[in-house]
Amino acid sequence: TTITTTVAFALFAGVLSLFALWFVWYLLRLPYNAWQRYAQKQAKGRLKNGLTAYYEGRYGRAQKLLVKASEDKHVRDLALLGARQAAIAQEDWVSAAKFLEQLNISNPSLAASNNARALLKQGKAQQALEVILTRPSSEWSPVARGIAIEAAIALNQFDLANNWMNAKDHGLSLKQQENLNSLYQAHYLQNASSAD
Repeated sequence: TTITTTVAFALFAGVLSLFALWFVWYLLRLPYNAWQRYAQKQAKGRLKNGLTAYYEGRYGRAQKLLVKASEDKHVRDLALLGARQAAIAQEDWVSAAKFLEQLNISNPSLAASNNARALLKQGKAQQALEVILTRPSSEWSPVARGIAIEAAIALNQFDLANNWMNAKDHGLSLKQQENLNSLYQAHYLQNASSAD
C-alpha cells in the first residue's frame, strides 16, 4: 500500500500527535497533581493549627501538628522550628535536639541562628558565638548577625562586634542597629580600663 501526503499535512499530523501525547500525559498526572495539592493544603492547615496551638500554650498538640506538617518540604523549616520551640517549652530536650538536627539538614543557617539564640538566652555567649561561626557570615540573616554581635559584646570582643556592625550590606534594621549600639556602648563603658 502506498500512501501519499503533503508536507503541510505531515506537519499537522506530527503536531497533532505531539498534542495527543501531551494530553495523555496531562490526564495521567491529574490524580498525582490533585494529591500533591491536597497534601500541601493539609500541611499548611497543620502548620497554621500547630502555630496557633503553640501560641495558645498547648505545646503537646502544637508539637504533634508541627511534626506532621514538617513532612511537606514547602513548610518543613518553619514547622521544624515551631516543633522545636514547643519541645523546649515542655522541657523535652531530646525532641528539641532531634528537631534541631533535622532543621540543620534542611536549613543549616536557620538551625545555627535558632540554636545560638537559645544559648545566648541561657547566658552561654561563647557557645552561641561558636554555633553562629559554623556558618559563613555571607549566609547570616539580620537576626543571626545580631546574635553574633550580641555574643561578641558579651565576651568583650568589641573589635569583632564593631566589624560586624559596620560590615557592608549587613541587613540590620535601624532599630536593631540602635539596640546593638546601645548595648555595645554600655558594655564597653563598663569594661573600660580607665575613666578616659
